[in-house]
Amino acid sequence: MKNGKRTRTNVKQSKFGCFKCKERRIKCDELKPSCYRCVRSQFACPGYPRGAPLGPRSGTSCQSSVSSTSCIRLNPSQASGRFLSLACAILNQSPRRGKGRLEIAFWAYIVPQLSHAIPSVRAAATAFGASYHECILKNNHSPLGLGPTKQYLQALRLVQLDLQGRPHGDVPCIIACLLLAFTEVLRQNTNNALIHLHGAFTLIKGRFSEKSASNPGTSQMPLVFKKLDLHIATFSFGRSPCLPLSIGNSPGIFTSTPLDEVFFNILHCCYHFISTAVEYRYVNHRFIPRALLIEQGRHLAALRQWLSLSQPPSSPLSPNPNENEHTLVLRAQCLAAFIYTGTILEPYETGYDNYSHCFQEILILAEQVLRQSGYDSPNDLSRNVWESFTPEMGIIHPVFLTGLKYRHPFWRRKAIDLLRRSGREGPWCGATEASVLTTVVKAEERQVNDPLCGSLPIENSSLDGTLSISEGKRIHTCWTVRFLDQKLQHNKKERATQQSSYQVAEVRLTKCKDIGGMLRAGESETSQDAWRDPSHWHSWIEHALVPETLAGLPGLG
Repeated sequence: MKNGKRTRTNVKQSKFGCFKCKERRIKCDELKPSCYRCVRSQFACPGYPRGAPLGPRSGTSCQSSVSSTSCIRLNPSQASGRFLSLACAILNQSPRRGKGRLEIAFWAYIVPQLSHAIPSVRAAATAFGASYHECILKNNHSPLGLGPTKQYLQALRLVQLDLQGRPHGDVPCIIACLLLAFTEVLRQNTNNALIHLHGAFTLIKGRFSEKSASNPGTSQMPLVFKKLDLHIATFSFGRSPCLPLSIGNSPGIFTSTPLDEVFFNILHCCYHFISTAVEYRYVNHRFIPRALLIEQGRHLAALRQWLSLSQPPSSPLSPNPNENEHTLVLRAQCLAAFIYTGTILEPYETGYDNYSHCFQEILILAEQVLRQSGYDSPNDLSRNVWESFTPEMGIIHPVFLTGLKYRHPFWRRKAIDLLRRSGREGPWCGATEASVLTTVVKAEERQVNDPLCGSLPIENSSLDGTLSISEGKRIHTCWTVRFLDQKLQHNKKERATQQSSYQVAEVRLTKCKDIGGMLRAGESETSQDAWRDPSHWHSWIEHALVPETLAGLPGLG
């Protein structure tokens, strides 16, 4: 027999398989954003070569790799079938982040099954897949194409019809509303996404209030909905979670309930407290009710106790890295809640300096999470081309809080670098938050006569450097007002052939002119509208450049 390469004549050859499958010399299914063969074998898919198609391949590879849970064959020649396949693949292969085993089963099994069985859920999932293809894979945010808009309107009509008669019950309507909320998030319409979430939570509260009235033992709210509810409280600071409190912080819950469920019950209680306490943040301390201070101490004690019971693994190399990722993300979220709860009644921004060890631990945990997820190389463009999306809470919120409030040059730049590699988590977009944080850092450091561009690289920043930004120069709040229709093109010096496209975001920054004077002059018992007083507060608009491709993020120098 002659020695030589074996060539298969009855198999369609492809040059666009992922790098890992080429290394293993196996056939790649070419599913985006991650190859399912790599996911099933617990490998981090390194991405695809340049020139690879943006969507899943047509043919059997698309059908066989959508989800191991689905036995229904979709017609890949139809656009709706491809978008539904893409939506199921995104939810099934999203990073672990804060998902427990029940949440993994919910997104990987229940949602795809209902997407094939219920027309309204199928239409909502198709609209989500179409928006992901348009906004993420094609980097086209506005104006949105005609196809995704038609898919969205069709899903909206079917969901409205289902809500009138509830022919399939409440659960399909809830899932369809959640998928429509994710669709709006991808289209950068967070207000519309909030409306869909409110609709889903209204159905949830009605469903479980009826259950609790008929059978008090079955009134426990599913954890997956509590986690999604916390997106509202974290993304819009000071807003109360929609779902009601289930249980209080009693000592027995640490022994009778799993730590995952205990944590999110505590977190719900904390953010309900924060939404109440934020009204007293910028008032004289004599107006703060004593009961509020006692409640603050109780929440801090519960968070400390949970942190003591959930120590991170001593070694990041574990036989089950997914479990490690889950623990690391929950701990980072707990540290963020601990900082918020401890500073919610502190009007001075310098109060955050007392939590430097918490901020540093958050960034260390986030770096471990990204390393275990395969996003350990910020310059690996082949990996970053396919931006991840997970509906659950993750690391973006704690890392953004750290970069915003921890005024240390080295750790701030580290936070920006981590955000750029974090993908999307519910309403949080790592690339957007990195650009907003870059704008805040530039504004603060510009006020202390520190020219930013090229003056303070990460490698020259001391780990133990002093915080040089005074109270009067610190930004108190920032938020994205809107994304402008205009786009900018920027040529990268190191790659003359590559062009990066940017969206322009309006970011509102607010700082207090004199905290001490405002507190001495204040006679109000709440600070609900204190920040609107122009005599004490200065607010202005900055423009942030949000890259449409992860390869073109602007740097801090």
